[in-house]
Amino acid sequence: IGSSAGRPSGPSAPLPPCPPRPGHARRAMSAAVIASRVRAQKKAARARANEEKRASIEALFRKYDKDETGKLSRQEVKDMLEEVMSGAGPTEEELTFIMKMSDTKAPKGCLGHDEFADAINCWSCYVQEFSSNDSFGNLIFQKYDTDGTGKLDRGQLRNFLNEMNDDRAVSEMDLDWVLLKADILGDGQVNKIELSQAVAAWFQKKAQSEVEEKKKSSVCALM
Repeated sequence: IGSSAGRPSGPSAPLPPCPPRPGHARRAMSAAVIASRVRAQKKAARARANEEKRASIEALFRKYDKDETGKLSRQEVKDMLEEVMSGAGPTEEELTFIMKMSDTKAPKGCLGHDEFADAINCWSCYVQEFSSNDSFGNLIFQKYDTDGTGKLDRGQLRNFLNEMNDDRAVSEMDLDWVLLKADILGDGQVNKIELSQAVAAWFQKKAQSEVEEKKKSSVCALM
């Protein structure tokens, strides 16, 4: 039996980790390079798409800015939206809503370049909400617009918000707040084009209420 002299008396020292195999390292590096290139290509594609969209909007603006003032009148905006939707332009109420939501800079009553882009986005989102029988907007109005007016009155809006509130009754104060935020046209009702405003207002109010409840709970815990 050989001598044990020179052997470590304590636990065996851990073995050093095996170096990665060259082929594995190359594959990992290759995958990282490919992923990086894919991300770069996606970013470039988005940038090109945004640039093409801006160019398209700019061309459309120039087409309808016939007097070359750098502004579009209400009628010019209406004509433009009719072309975008192949003839299915906005009603007068819808046009009023679009102008109020987009016309944020002086002079009032007409749209500049940035406001014009906002108007197109506003109209496109609205059309998408009501694009088919099973789209979000149509499903809501089919259920709650019980008299078929194309508008939700105070009672119908309350029923809609109750469902959004997990079938719990909303307070009159919350209902007033949603109407204040959503009723852009000022007729005391929520029109189809105002529906997204009502939904956004409700979720904003609900988030505020949850924050207030957490603050109250924290105060109670400290007392």
